[in-house]
Amino acid sequence: MCEIRKHSGMSDTYLDPAASLAVKLGGLENLAAAAGVSVSRASRYRQPKSKGGTDGLIPSTRQQRILDWAVQRGVPITPDDFFSVRDERAEGSAA
Repeated sequence: MCEIRKHSGMSDTYLDPAASLAVKLGGLENLAAAAGVSVSRASRYRQPKSKGGTDGLIPSTRQQRILDWAVQRGVPITPDDFFSVRDERAEGSAA
């Protein structure tokens, strides 16, 4: 499940995990470079499907490339950064 977050310095609300990953990589341009796609395509990773996006998900075909790019540049990301894990137990106990 993806999360909706408003990231500091961003005027719009974007979906995680793609939005958080873009921030960790230093911006949307770096996410695009790491994924080997245009900035426009990388921007769609952060958008809901209703707006032509991927609901915050990075395509699996791009994930290894992004990890390799980050390692080469000393950017500390892990495979976990590609997923949002919702703790349903915590949500259920809040009710």
